[in-house]
Amino acid sequence: MVSKKKISERITETVKILMQTLRSEKSKQVLIFLLFVAISTIFWVLQSLNNKEEVAVNIPLNYTNIPRNIIFTNNPQQYVPVVLRDKGINLINYTLNRVRPINVDFERYDKEHGRMVINHSQLLSIVHGSMSSSAELVSMHTDSIVITFAERRGDIISVRLNSDITTAHNFIQTKEATLSPNTVKIYADSSIIKTLDYVETEPLVLTELKDTTVMSVKIKPVEGVKVVPDAVTVTIPVEELILKKLTLPIGNVNFPDYMSVITFPATAELSCFVPLSMFPKVDTSDFKIVVDYMQLNKKRTNKLPLNLRRFPNYVRNIDIIPDSIEYILEEKSR
Repeated sequence: MVSKKKISERITETVKILMQTLRSEKSKQVLIFLLFVAISTIFWVLQSLNNKEEVAVNIPLNYTNIPRNIIFTNNPQQYVPVVLRDKGINLINYTLNRVRPINVDFERYDKEHGRMVINHSQLLSIVHGSMSSSAELVSMHTDSIVITFAERRGDIISVRLNSDITTAHNFIQTKEATLSPNTVKIYADSSIIKTLDYVETEPLVLTELKDTTVMSVKIKPVEGVKVVPDAVTVTIPVEELILKKLTLPIGNVNFPDYMSVITFPATAELSCFVPLSMFPKVDTSDFKIVVDYMQLNKKRTNKLPLNLRRFPNYVRNIDIIPDSIEYILEEKSR
């Protein structure tokens, strides 16, 4: 382990070598050169700051005097992009985002049918008012500002899910997706509200789902309408499918009262896939397998097909064995 004394000796030796190097003639020349470079740089910076240059600036907008019963139904423009020319020393404030916001007085401009427009000449006037006296406006990239608004009364309207949802193999969406909330409040001019029966979400595309999914989905914007809230929570219930096998009696339908039928065999094996949560609840009472007298009249064969007349809508991939059976018809004694 290196002692403190040895460390101190090494530091002293390093300092001596550095001092000897700085005392050399070559080092003095390098230091003089660097000094002149620094002085030249300072003069160049001072000269540049005195010259006029151009810079792109976003001037913030601050909307004022908005009545308490008014709500904007669009997202009002927050900045006016401009190009300014000024002395370099003055442009430093612009590049550091030290730009005085423009106050846009809501009461000052004409309004009609829930719409306020600040035209190009009006916008030029307020931009010039925010600039320093030495600055020149080279260009302004905004032609006008349009603001749509409504009274805060609002109307309640339903939300529809715009979706394309698929599950992975052996999984199932057990119920319709739910929205929370399933209604929203909309603010707009009355002429627009009259045309709306509902709003819908942004498209939601989900594939290969293997579990219940909960996510937030934005409401699709409608021009001139503010929606509160602007997003809803979507829940898509998904479960794994489990194989279930049952033995069912074979019934019959449409046979005349005077006739009976005996089937061979008397039962059939049914297999299907059932959601995991429903597996214990599914039994033979949920299904009905029959032979149909109407098919006997049409086919005139020694076999009748088996028909599934009742089954839960949440089961999948139903298979019946056998798919047809032999039979004997007998007349009932009168």
